[in-house]
Amino acid sequence: MSSADICSPCGVVIVNQSEVKTIEQCGAFTGVAHPGCHCLIPCLCRCVNQTLSMRQQQLHVACETKTKDNVFVTVKVAVQYQINMDDESIKAAAYRLTNARDQIESYVFDVVRSSVPKIELDDVFETKDQISDSINTQLTSSMSKFGYSILASPITDIDPDAQVKRAMNEINKMKRLRVAAGVCADLTARFAFLCSLCRPRFLACATILSLPRSPLCPFSASHPSLPPLCASAPHSHASKHAHCTCIRIAIGRG
Repeated sequence: MSSADICSPCGVVIVNQSEVKTIEQCGAFTGVAHPGCHCLIPCLCRCVNQTLSMRQQQLHVACETKTKDNVFVTVKVAVQYQINMDDESIKAAAYRLTNARDQIESYVFDVVRSSVPKIELDDVFETKDQISDSINTQLTSSMSKFGYSILASPITDIDPDAQVKRAMNEINKMKRLRVAAGVCADLTARFAFLCSLCRPRFLACATILSLPRSPLCPFSASHPSLPPLCASAPHSHASKHAHCTCIRIAIGRG
């Protein structure tokens, strides 16, 4: 917005596209000048006072708050808003509100800081759409009286504290390692059972196992849980894949 845009001595006012100007006479609001050329009468003390943009605008709000399980998070909201096109809304936006952006930011803070503390961290990510709807409802109700319409208010990011993120990554890592260890233990038991069925006077099997290289994998030659028969296999070699280990087990005639 700009103020005190006094018209030229001849009374001609140019209003750009996507803008409007408020017209005053002796300091009182008399109307709205829409895009185009307007002729005012200077001797009647008519002038334009403010210029307002009718474009859609976006405000990024970052609000730090605490979840129910005492984790600090930063919730980022992108609010898209616009002044309504009717003259009454333009008048309200020009004369009833000094700074729309600060007002919107205050309402976003109020909704986020009253909603997130009731929810645990894991649920915040799942319920962000509901929080966004609450923000939109509150902003629409509060800003409509100032001539503004709220087009959208999506939550664009939920950023926990750095230490919390590291802890969450470690928890997920340990869960995956436990699953991998369980799979390897199951394979070890199955393989030991198959070896126990083999007879020493017959060529029982020649098997190639291709498994990921991992300290948890029991088919590593140095793994303590490897059966003696497998550990002494004479034909162990590395796979052509760097991330795999291939072990050939040959059971001879005894």
